[in-house]
Amino acid sequence: MIISIIIVAGYVGFSMFSNSITNAISSGSQYDELPSLKSEYDDLESNFTAIKSQYSDNTTSVNKYDQALLELTRARTAIESAQSALDSGKSSSDVDSRINIAKEKLKVAHEAYNSLI
Repeated sequence: MIISIIIVAGYVGFSMFSNSITNAISSGSQYDELPSLKSEYDDLESNFTAIKSQYSDNTTSVNKYDQALLELTRARTAIESAQSALDSGKSSSDVDSRINIAKEKLKVAHEAYNSLI
């Protein structure tokens, strides 16, 4: 009986240790991806700022610029959500999901910017 308890406790301890190593390895790549996304976002935000003056002439162009800028804001929110999940120790799959959403939102923001230029 005592031996079986020791074996079960050892197995549970090993499983927890193994999972923490797996999560640490996964989060390492996630920590690498987020700065890349933030840098891409910062570059795109600079591009938006650079062309802003071209879209202040009439209501139609202002609306078009604002809609594209809204996509950029959604991308920023998605990146912040991924960073928050990573910082708070959410599961690797949750962080990966949020990073993928951030990538998609950033792609949409790029397309919106490209429609302006």
